[in-house]
Amino acid sequence: MTQELKIRLVELLAEKSRRDSVLYAIADVERETGIERRRLYDLRDGKVRTIKPEEITALCDYFPCEVGELLHYQSPLEQGQEYVTAPKLNFVAAA
Repeated sequence: MTQELKIRLVELLAEKSRRDSVLYAIADVERETGIERRRLYDLRDGKVRTIKPEEITALCDYFPCEVGELLHYQSPLEQGQEYVTAPKLNFVAAA
């Protein structure tokens, strides 16, 4: 069962471009936030296991958005996976 925390970098970049009538790119995000381009690509592609609080703050300030608009958690159930219950454990009292 997989769990996914998605960073909505592409969606927010598109929304900002539409709102400002300017085509923004990852290079613009890098320049304004100080987050390295390679890191931004990894965030975009879901290749990171952690995101630093200062990165969240910088991205929320840049777009501007709330944390919940930047990060989206998709549960396994939303991904069409079935819920699996853990097997029951039998406990034996110590003698």
